Parts: sequence; C-alpha cells; structure tokens
Amino acid sequence: MPTDDIATLAIYSDHLSAAAVTAALGVEPTSIHEIGDARRRSRSRRAGSHSPTQYTHSLWEHTVRGDPAHAGVADAAGSTSIRLLVDVFREKQEQLEKLRADYELRLWWSAISSSTQAPFVFDAELIRGLAIIGCDLYGTAYLEADGIDAVL
Repeated sequence: MPTDDIATLAIYSDHLSAAAVTAALGVEPTSIHEIGDARRRSRSRRAGSHSPTQYTHSLWEHTVRGDPAHAGVADAAGSTSIRLLVDVFREKQEQLEKLRADYELRLWWSAISSSTQAPFVFDAELIRGLAIIGCDLYGTAYLEADGIDAVL
C-alpha cells in the first residue's frame, strides 16, 4: 500500500529568471534559485572533483506532499500529491503554455510503498489534469523496508 508521495512542478531555464515564472503564474514557489546564485560545494571522493560554485540555470519549483491521513479513497493509491499539484495549476494552462516556449517544465513524482505490489493509480480525471500542465512526468516508486527506503 502506498504510504507517502511527493510531487514537484520544476521549471528550468539556462537564460531566463525564475522570478519571471512567479510573475507569470501568480503562484509562489516552494524553492527557487537564479542563474549565478551561489551553490553549496559538494565534496567528491575523487581528488580534485567538485561541483560548480554557481548555478548555470534558474530553477522554480512548487512542491506538494501527499498526506496519507487526509487521503480519500481515490487518493489512497499514491497519487495524493499529484492531485494537489494539479489543483494548484488547473486554471494556469494558458500561462504554462506561454512559459513552455522559453522554459523547460518537468513534473517529478515519487511515492513510498509498504508493499512490493503497491497499486499506484492515476485515474482518467487525474490524467486529464496532468494534460493541462502538459509536461513530462518523471516518477519513482520506493519500497519501505524496515524503515529504510530501497529503490524498487
């Protein structure tokens, strides 16, 4: 059975600002960074290897986490977060279409299951809502095993 899920609409550009996305959509992001913003350095195990010190692209993200305690019967199949995200952007189809000309849009979704046969269900209504957002969906399902999430 699905126990947790999270969905993010991520909007990227290598030459335009993330702040312009907020202005175009009228939706506040849950996280944002602009081209040139300082980036935390990561230490690699290989000598001399490190990540760049500044972002080379802008990123605007709006993230929603499913709440299993408040999920209805239809949402009990690991799609609560995506349904909530679709609700945020349902009336933004025109604005998203304009952004698509200059930005890359991606929908990220992941869910955790307590069973190896979890029924992740995306019903027709949800699929119609995803079509309004109109971008590729990247999804991952994880198996919850003894408190450690292992990739299926």
